[in-house]
Amino acid sequence: MASRSKALIASVMLIAATGLSSYLVLRSHGAEGVPSRSGDLMRLVQRLVEEMPRPNSGAYDSPTAAQERLMSEAFRSIGEGRLDEAASEVRTLDYEVVRYSDTATGRNVVLLEERQRRDGC
Repeated sequence: MASRSKALIASVMLIAATGLSSYLVLRSHGAEGVPSRSGDLMRLVQRLVEEMPRPNSGAYDSPTAAQERLMSEAFRSIGEGRLDEAASEVRTLDYEVVRYSDTATGRNVVLLEERQRRDGC
């Protein structure tokens, strides 16, 4: 998938994932392979929206049915507090599960976001 299409999917998933309560983060405390980050969540979402492919740009690739299933399974796993399992499910799609502490509000959420490559793409 093109980087811009991944940004679109990531921002939709990011926005959806922000609805998860800090309870899920605390309940899944033992998830060893899941990184933790902090920052201003609103700024992160705004950046993703700015980077989204624009209509008719040709930069968006629709996910395959298999990719949609994997993302759906990952969301289900996150909702059930199984963060390591969700991380494993999306690894092949170049996404990662992240525990995120919003410094602006103090809320803890779980993000499903595109993994950034070393070249920044």
